[in-house]
Amino acid sequence: MARSAPPSRPTPSSTPNERGSIVVAASGNGRGQGNVPTFPASSAHVVTVGSSSREDIVSAFSSASPGMDLVAPGEGIPTASPPLFNDSGYSSSTGTSFAAPIVAGALAWIWTARPELDKTQVVELLRRSARDIRGARA
Repeated sequence: MARSAPPSRPTPSSTPNERGSIVVAASGNGRGQGNVPTFPASSAHVVTVGSSSREDIVSAFSSASPGMDLVAPGEGIPTASPPLFNDSGYSSSTGTSFAAPIVAGALAWIWTARPELDKTQVVELLRRSARDIRGARA
């Protein structure tokens, strides 16, 4: 999920969570605005994903509160771009919204390979396999 909304909105994650789905959301790009993950990433039972650089450092723009679960590459991501903006049809994009799908894909792959696990075990398996990259660029 790559959208954010004011915290007063009802959580869209309650129904998917009740059905056994894993909800993944980008933490937001607001390190300069108080470092608080945006909704729905700030909700309980949501896997909150921040951005890391190619150097395995938490991205300077990535919201990075203690509630963040994981980070994934979110800088310099190749994306399709209309020829109006880039003749090659590609550009380089940055943001936590590019990191969250990487984590969602990893979780889906784990659950496909290990269907006997419940959603909590799948998330915990990915968390435990991650490397701690502590710290962030200022």
